[in-house]
This record gives sequence, structure tokens and C-alpha cells, in this order.
Amino acid sequence: MKKQQNKVKYKGEVYEIDRSHQNILEIFDWIQNGELDEIDQAIMLVDKLFGVEAPVEQPLINLGEEILTLGKESKESVNDNKPRDMDFLKDYDIYRADIIREYGIDIAKENIDFDTLVNLLENLSKDSRFNQVREIRNKKLSEIKDLKERKAWKEAQDYYRLDEPITKEEKEEDKESKELTNKFIQKFM
Repeated sequence: MKKQQNKVKYKGEVYEIDRSHQNILEIFDWIQNGELDEIDQAIMLVDKLFGVEAPVEQPLINLGEEILTLGKESKESVNDNKPRDMDFLKDYDIYRADIIREYGIDIAKENIDFDTLVNLLENLSKDSRFNQVREIRNKKLSEIKDLKERKAWKEAQDYYRLDEPITKEEKEEDKESKELTNKFIQKFM
């Protein structure tokens, strides 16, 4: 197993890397729910992973992205045509309970690194609630012949549906729409 890099030397300075799962989940939250453009995301990524003293430069941004994706390809290019079946933030309470039940680790109280969290999730039993929810999200309704059963699966899928991430273009359109609405309202005030 590859040893994790806990420090990085860049331009003669050594920076500690904060790989704690809480820190990584906070970064995901900022990226998914924050109204940060790419530049602000890069600043936040470098600050959260390497500290505020680290320069926001492309090599550290690239290393930060590699840490977030665990060295795999970026999330956009992995399984482009396959819908997401989990969300680190939305599913937190579900997988936290499973990890407590199966491993005796309360991730809300114990600080584990993100790589360990992913390993724990990947090794949860197929009977875990987390994997059951993923199965619900992935179930092809067309394969279910019984109408009552299909309806029940559809309701479960609707309940556990994940919101698709908003694209940069959609954010820009929403911003423009809000600006136009505000200008229109101002004309009547």
C-alpha cells in the first residue's frame, strides 16, 4: 500500500497537508454549495489543504485536486455516462451510522484521513444502509415487471435522489437572471 504524503516541499518551503476527512468534506461542501468561481476554489483548496502561507500556484492546485480524487482521474471524466450514486455530504449520516455499526468508529468524533474514510466506505457490507441506498439509486426500473414493486422503487429513488451538480454555465445563467430580475424590480421602486 502506498504511503500517504503528509507534507509537500514547494519552492524550498515545507507545507503540512491536512488530509483529515472533515477538512476534505468541508472542501467538497465549498465546491458544491459555495458560490465560488474557479479562482476562489483554487485559493480555498490550497489554503485548506496546505495552509494560508502556501502560494496559490498551479503545482499545488494540481496536487490538491489529486488529493481530492485520491490520485484518480478528475470526477468529471470518471464514468461520464454513469449517474452518481453517492454524495459524501448528503449521505454522511447514512454512512456514519454504518461505519459505527461495522467498524466501531464514529467519524464525527474521530479524525481519520480521507483515504481511510474512502477505504471504509468501499468495504462496507452489501447489507449496509449506505450500499442499500446506492442500490436504490442504481436500480433500473425497466427491469421491474410488477407495477406495485416498480412504484415502490420509484418512490425510494425519488426520496434518495441526488441533485446534479450545477455547471459553470448554469451558475452564470442564474447570476444573469438574478441581475435582470433585480434591474426590473428597481425600475418600479
